[in-house]
Amino acid sequence: MPIQSTAISGLLTAQRGLTVTAHNISNVNTPGYSRQEIDISAREASFLGSSFVGNGVEVNSINRVHDLFLTNQLRSSVSAEQEADTFLFMASRIDSMLANESTGLTVSLQNFFNSLQDVSDQPSSIAARQVMLSEAESLASRFQFLDQRLVDLSTEVRTQLGNDIRDVNTLITGISDMNDQIVKAMGQAGGQPPNDLLDKRDKLIEDLSAYIGVNVVEQFDGSSNVFVGNGQPLVLGSTSSRINASESYSGHFDISLTSAFGTADITDHVKGGSMGGTLDF
Repeated sequence: MPIQSTAISGLLTAQRGLTVTAHNISNVNTPGYSRQEIDISAREASFLGSSFVGNGVEVNSINRVHDLFLTNQLRSSVSAEQEADTFLFMASRIDSMLANESTGLTVSLQNFFNSLQDVSDQPSSIAARQVMLSEAESLASRFQFLDQRLVDLSTEVRTQLGNDIRDVNTLITGISDMNDQIVKAMGQAGGQPPNDLLDKRDKLIEDLSAYIGVNVVEQFDGSSNVFVGNGQPLVLGSTSSRINASESYSGHFDISLTSAFGTADITDHVKGGSMGGTLDF
């Protein structure tokens, strides 16, 4: 190969490196973006007479600086954090409602039983009887108030679960669509990874893990299968499932998964994320 071609190969490789660097800098604040780097190697040398003469350099691929183990750990951590935060937020609502001196039961119960003691000590006292009746009415009103607050909280839980399921189904569809794009892109590029598409899919899966704990299995064609529980499929390649919720009785929700294999109850397998925290609550 002429020396000019060898020099040009170096210039083109350096240009490709600058392009990748510029892309990294431009996306420094892009959520879910992974830094990219070029993989280069020497071109096959030519045998001239009694020795091999080099022919310059070439770019083998452009890869993400990406660690699958750390990505899985991040998803698990996000899922566990959201589950704990959701449960704590809702449980603290009940705790503050019942333990608070102004809104809880403690003061009303204590006043009622004190008035009973006064009537027991002074059975003929009309005033003591009136106080007891007044405290009884106050306690009944407190019970009614707390009951309504609990009903309101139950309605809020129902609404929250419905919103979570809607978002989960949207993310599941987005992941399956991204799988389809990635497989097509890799086919067109002869197996080269479409890094930006991979980042977008990983971001969707991370967002999904904030709602529900998932397991991800990478496929040879570039797609990712996403499972919940003991292997119930949320996404298989470009095929997506759908999650639904039904209230079997007041305050108890059943979660079902409808996939190409039929409909299955996955209530006991929904762990992690805000959905897991809501169901635990």
